[in-house]
Amino acid sequence: MTQPMPSPASSGSRPVLLVVEDDPGLQRQLRWAYEDYEVVIAGDRESARAALRTHRPAVVTLDLGLPPDADGASEGFALLEEIMGVPPTPR
Repeated sequence: MTQPMPSPASSGSRPVLLVVEDDPGLQRQLRWAYEDYEVVIAGDRESARAALRTHRPAVVTLDLGLPPDADGASEGFALLEEIMGVPPTPR
């Protein structure tokens, strides 16, 4: 299980982007591509849940093929349903 990686800029100056992706190469590419965001990485459903509670991201990118169902989409869709149930944080 991959643990969420907090970004060093947690002062609130940049919006938080949660990247839920189990592929380390894509994690690095997405972190680089979204340099205007405070990027938090989660590699599975459990660490994504923890990151949602801790960081309250403004934006989430979600890989549907998460472990343990990396060849299917059941984990990703289950997480998407959980994300949709989180009330938005007032800005």
